[in-house]
Amino acid sequence: MRSWSKIQTKAAKEPMELPTRLISRARAKRFKEVVAGLIDRISSEAVVGFIDQS
Repeated sequence: MRSWSKIQTKAAKEPMELPTRLISRARAKRFKEVVAGLIDRISSEAVVGFIDQS
């Protein structure tokens, strides 16, 4: 099992592309990990923005 920090790092480096064909379970899992990493990065940036404004 991959660690969460490795998933986030990999998600931050790779652009997200929507699948255009049938996807396997592994590909669906990978897509889910990338989306979760993107959401985490965006929410982290928002928190930092709020802290900077304080």
